[in-house]
Amino acid sequence: MSWRARSLNHTNWIDMNLTRLMAGLTLALLAALAPAHAQQEAASPATAELAPAYAKDLRDLLEAVRSYEWLSGPPAPGATATAADREFDSAFRRQITAEETYRRLAPVYARFIPPRQAAELARLTRTPGFRKREARGQQAGGGLIYPSTFLTPAELAELHRVDATPAIVALRANQKKIHAEVNEAVGRWAHQFDERMADQAHDVLRKVDADLAAARAAGEGRTIKIGHVAIPYMDKVVWISGSSIIKMSNAYNKFEDELKYVGFADILKAEYLGSRVSLAHSRGVLDQVEVSLEKLLKEIDQIIKERDEALRGVETPRMSNYLKKIETATGGSYGYMVEFGEAYRHMLDEKRRLINFVGERQSKVHYEDGSLLFSDDADLVTVREIFAKLEQARLEVNAVIDRQLKKEEAAQRRGGSAPAPAPASDAAAR
Repeated sequence: MSWRARSLNHTNWIDMNLTRLMAGLTLALLAALAPAHAQQEAASPATAELAPAYAKDLRDLLEAVRSYEWLSGPPAPGATATAADREFDSAFRRQITAEETYRRLAPVYARFIPPRQAAELARLTRTPGFRKREARGQQAGGGLIYPSTFLTPAELAELHRVDATPAIVALRANQKKIHAEVNEAVGRWAHQFDERMADQAHDVLRKVDADLAAARAAGEGRTIKIGHVAIPYMDKVVWISGSSIIKMSNAYNKFEDELKYVGFADILKAEYLGSRVSLAHSRGVLDQVEVSLEKLLKEIDQIIKERDEALRGVETPRMSNYLKKIETATGGSYGYMVEFGEAYRHMLDEKRRLINFVGERQSKVHYEDGSLLFSDDADLVTVREIFAKLEQARLEVNAVIDRQLKKEEAAQRRGGSAPAPAPASDAAAR
């Protein structure tokens, strides 16, 4: 009998290690939360485009009409309809500064007020009567006020003269248009703030993911803390999302432990394939792994459903896109796990095909010095074909994970930020 050598002892080449599974699954959530505010920020106006003297006059006017106080102060009664709206409004107003107010609004006023008029308005609005009226109006929240009740006769007479000047008359004629554009500018600012908060939430969840990866790499259990962004409705979303990531990681760890326990990494070693008893054991291992895989997929499916249901119960501001992004992420998680499950099952089928073929040809297979020897050239050709398909199945599992990782990178690029480092992990299939 003529034996031809064929080594099947390259375990690292064909074995499957799923330490990148959680990276892709977590990024199905994180990719949808990647920051998008950078593009909006780039589109915001800047006072640097205005001549220094012109910019100063516009700033003086904005200061006189108390633009910063209006924006940073309490909202008008009924302006925020829900608790989430009030939470967002309060957080937004707290981060407003006078400098940023003037930087954003001066270009808006510049579209309606030429330099000469701006200089005249800056001078006129310095008068005591004008300043007192604006302060009292802001205190009244935009309600009716009567200057005669709080101005001296001299101040009231001066205010009447100021109100009659061509510069003030022209300003008042454009007041509705100016207010409309100011509202648009503040709306853009609020959306950018919402994106920055989403950015912070993204960082919190990335930290959860990185801490889990570090714990897996160290082979130890540890308490994973979920941070916060200090806006109650968003902290609820972060807590729900972070908890689901931890639950998914626990499910994955249990799956990986089961694979180790049954010796999944050894079933294609040459010494196993060369023994009829070991081949029977390997078939049993594959059966157990298939059961464990289905349990993993069902458990993660349930985790995603519970997350989706919990998120639907969170009230968010009307202008926030944060939950819409989470909903997109939920769909991405479902799609990713379905695709991953199909690819992994296919790889298991190819492993079973190899084991069954070697079992059928047991009388023509001989194990010697770490290698399997085949007496039939046709069998050797068939084994090589099976190995090629097994390798292709292994690559497809990796490709599923890689496609999910690329979605994260693409989302980061759209947000104008450098991609955050992927969680530390080994290759999914080696």
